[in-house]
Amino acid sequence: MWRSVNPIAFPIKTQGFCCQKLDVVYGFIKGVFMKRKRIVVCNRDGVYHLMSRCCLGEHLLEDGEKEMFIRMMQRQAAFCGVDILAYSIMSNHFHILARVRHEKPQTDAELLRRYRAFHEGCRISPYSMTPDGLEKMLERNDGIAQHARDALLARMGDVSVFMRELKQRFTIWYNHQNGNRGTLWMERFQEPGGGALAAGDGNGGGLY
Repeated sequence: MWRSVNPIAFPIKTQGFCCQKLDVVYGFIKGVFMKRKRIVVCNRDGVYHLMSRCCLGEHLLEDGEKEMFIRMMQRQAAFCGVDILAYSIMSNHFHILARVRHEKPQTDAELLRRYRAFHEGCRISPYSMTPDGLEKMLERNDGIAQHARDALLARMGDVSVFMRELKQRFTIWYNHQNGNRGTLWMERFQEPGGGALAAGDGNGGGLY
């Protein structure tokens, strides 16, 4: 992490060039290396261009890996309330154009529908609750049920949660398949446009 420096600490001389202040150098470093703040849409739907690269730019995603990534992406999107508008899965990175719906489930039936879609066609971790188990818990409608509701709702309607969980789950699968350890991705994730590309009212209207 770059540390802030005093811009008038001392002069720098290199090949006859004298820079009396470090503010020029620091400004260059800040502009090139420091991350821009993400633009996140609040209280309305947002459309995002999302991208992430494999570590060191390695070409790790072959046809089988791409197919699994797409299946995981679709399940994660169904759970989080994300509409996948377009995507491109390359051998060393991917692009996703996604609409993130801000409205969260208002009923237990909708919450369960999303939870079932998330686990459909895949083996459920021994650390995760089955959809039938969640249904029985919600029917009790006690404090534990409310805690479960809150925890699930907190993972929905958030572009960062969608990307984090998708990449984490794919990494776990990939490492298990290949006997690897550690991270698969170069960094968190990028939004090449700097953030949301559009904000809508959920009814097709929006500012682009």
